[in-house]
Amino acid sequence: MRFRADLRSGWRAWLTLAVLAGLAGGVVMAGFAGARRTDSALRRHLEAYRFPDATVHLGNRISRLQQTYAHIRAVPQVEASALDAELAYCARDAKDRPVLDQGPQAVVFHVGLDGRDGVALRRPKLLAGRAADPARVREALLDSRAARRFGVRPGDLIPIRIFPEFGSANAEFRCDPRNQDAYQKGLPTRREVRQILVKCPHPTPCGAAKAVIDRLYARLERGAEFAALARRYSDDPNAETHGGRVLIARGEWVQPVDSTAFRLRTGAISRPLRTRYGWHVVQALSPPLPVGRLVRLKVAGIKATTDLYPIGEVLLTPAFDRAY
Repeated sequence: MRFRADLRSGWRAWLTLAVLAGLAGGVVMAGFAGARRTDSALRRHLEAYRFPDATVHLGNRISRLQQTYAHIRAVPQVEASALDAELAYCARDAKDRPVLDQGPQAVVFHVGLDGRDGVALRRPKLLAGRAADPARVREALLDSRAARRFGVRPGDLIPIRIFPEFGSANAEFRCDPRNQDAYQKGLPTRREVRQILVKCPHPTPCGAAKAVIDRLYARLERGAEFAALARRYSDDPNAETHGGRVLIARGEWVQPVDSTAFRLRTGAISRPLRTRYGWHVVQALSPPLPVGRLVRLKVAGIKATTDLYPIGEVLLTPAFDRAY
């Protein structure tokens, strides 16, 4: 009877006390859960998006690319890996300004060679659209910086021109992918050649170097392998690695090597040429390459930017690599 009487007279106070206790307990439990979630946020973030711990740059050693990559993947400490190439390109942004692959406002185009970028490593946090289909040649995934620079959304097209050598696109020519005439007038013709260089220690008379180059030229005429002679005898610092092979642009080399290299028919070998560096023999390996190929990329999706540097990124597919 006493209990019922007290409950009738003080139930409002008891209810208020219970509500306050519940609220206080809820705040404490929410704070504890939030602290646990905050404490594990970085770990869960890294597990979800699989950011790489290291990047290995292989330069332009294409001939050893797969061998080197297989060696890296076989290292016991390597849990996951992805193989990308960096694309040399020419493009213009939404304000009709050249987009370059160097500098603080750069946009870097990566080509996923093995399809593991975005899957095994660097999984994207999609903001719009979807990931690019690995089997589709022209689909691309842009980060938010690159999307802002080009002013595009999923489904839009980005016209670019692509080149056979990293660093071909620069600010020295009028980069307009859609204007063929302006492009041809501004971009120098390129050609792949081999050369053997025998340096002269003194400007004159250079007789010893002339005797060496004459002997090498005679061996080439008899059918000797150009690359083997270049690796053994050329003073070019890259000759041992590439067998004297190099991609040149018209106007970049010293005369008369520059003009001779672009007059030769493909496969032909020049006579010995004298420059201020010494004596040269040049072989043309490819036809002249006057223009880059026009490609219209389709934006499949836009992902969150994760790079610490103020650059944008575009990820292209393995199908693009196979096609181009």
